[in-house]
Amino acid sequence: MFPAILTVIFMSFIEKWANKWCPKAIRVFFVPMLCFGIGFPVALVVLGPLGYNIGALLTTVILALYNTLGWLAVALLAAVLPFMISMGMHKALVPYAVASISDPGFEMLYMPASLAHNISEGGACLGVALKTKDENLRATAISAGISGLFGITEPALYGVTLQHKKVMMSVVISSFIGGLFVGLMKVKAFVAMGPGLAGMAMFVDPDNGKNILWAAIGLVISVVASFALSFFLYKDETPAEGETAETAPEAAADAAAAGSTISSPLQGQGNCTGSGEGRGFLPEDPGRRHRCGARKGRAVCPRRRRDRVRVRHQARCFHEDRCRCRAADAHWHGYR
Repeated sequence: MFPAILTVIFMSFIEKWANKWCPKAIRVFFVPMLCFGIGFPVALVVLGPLGYNIGALLTTVILALYNTLGWLAVALLAAVLPFMISMGMHKALVPYAVASISDPGFEMLYMPASLAHNISEGGACLGVALKTKDENLRATAISAGISGLFGITEPALYGVTLQHKKVMMSVVISSFIGGLFVGLMKVKAFVAMGPGLAGMAMFVDPDNGKNILWAAIGLVISVVASFALSFFLYKDETPAEGETAETAPEAAADAAAAGSTISSPLQGQGNCTGSGEGRGFLPEDPGRRHRCGARKGRAVCPRRRRDRVRVRHQARCFHEDRCRCRAADAHWHGYR
């Protein structure tokens, strides 16, 4: 996974450099071809081995931490797993887990830490689903939370956790707490799979009947802690002040004019230049634009202040996409 990450970063710099001088006429096919032509040999010779060594070094550091700190390493790994999984870095631990289950026959670091993290993701999403008023987020959080409880955390990570800092904080804290407990109890896993409700049998130890009991307690601790933290910490995001103040003037005018009557002291007999003199209705011709006038006074349309509507007693202005004016003796209804 590290070779792919390093290659993408390297090729992004090549793309930016090529876009500066490449003509637009050939940019759509020349820039990708140039990125591939330069990036492929560099990735094959330099970035690939470098990324592999970084992954191996990370695994060595985690194992050394486990050999030194023991149970604390499980808690620390559980806390950083959300970030590792989001970038695919957790794959570097899979070969170690498989080899450990082969010999000595059990694994005490990655799988117990994954149990605490997976359940924390599910609990945090369910807490968000209960707290939020956003229907779309609630539906996403419910489905992602159920998946997380069964060991599939990607929907929760990309759909909820990574998009909300407080939810991520809840997952990290609860994962650390759950990982701390299973690390202290020295929980062992005997199958290499994604830990969750459906896979709790992976913690059955023929020689220690309490192993699965400690794993179940760790599961409960993780889900309760994550649910409580996300429920109390999460808040629905509100629009920024600039976005709230920057409302569309046309929408504001529509909202103001839709339910209001503008009283006017203006005088005069209503005449519409679009339909001749006197009272009546204009021909409903969507393609025509009409301007209305009277002998005395005027009322300016609050929307764009271009179409002036002269009235005798009252004026009500509704705005639509096309202009249709209706004239009467005491009332004008201007449609724009």
